[in-house]
Amino acid sequence: MWLQQNDLRSYDQPIPILCNIFASLKQKEGNLNGNITVTLSDKIREIPLPEDLDKTYGKKDHLVIFDDCARENKLMMEIYFTESRHSNCNCIYIAQDYFTLPQNIRVNSNMIILFEQNPEKLSRIFTSCIGDRIMQKERFLTFANYTWTNAYSYIAINKVKRKVMDDIFTE
Repeated sequence: MWLQQNDLRSYDQPIPILCNIFASLKQKEGNLNGNITVTLSDKIREIPLPEDLDKTYGKKDHLVIFDDCARENKLMMEIYFTESRHSNCNCIYIAQDYFTLPQNIRVNSNMIILFEQNPEKLSRIFTSCIGDRIMQKERFLTFANYTWTNAYSYIAINKVKRKVMDDIFTE
């Protein structure tokens, strides 16, 4: 399926919505030149390798979203998370369980968005991603549980800026 940027505004499926958010951020940065071409595929073999993407800086940025890939071979996703930055490519991996992700993906992720978690998983995520260097554990647990009292709410962990936030996509 091919969609142009204008089509994304009226398409209500998660992947084009994420593409639209990405496009909006690029427009705010002044880095968006023209329309966005979106290719949707359910076949991992159709995804080009990062080195085959157009690397002309400022001409083309790439966004690859891996969604519902639990049964797929994770090698292509790991390659993107470890090598695609040199190809002007951002990756999003949508998963049901953070700890089923390959370690290369977890380590090379800059941002983690979490919907409500059970206490055990939340504690493990704290140990794995945050630790006391970003926020004290009790404060993190209180923040997460308070945030999740609102329907469809989430917390975002920015590992680069060492911040824990909510509502990052609001204007």
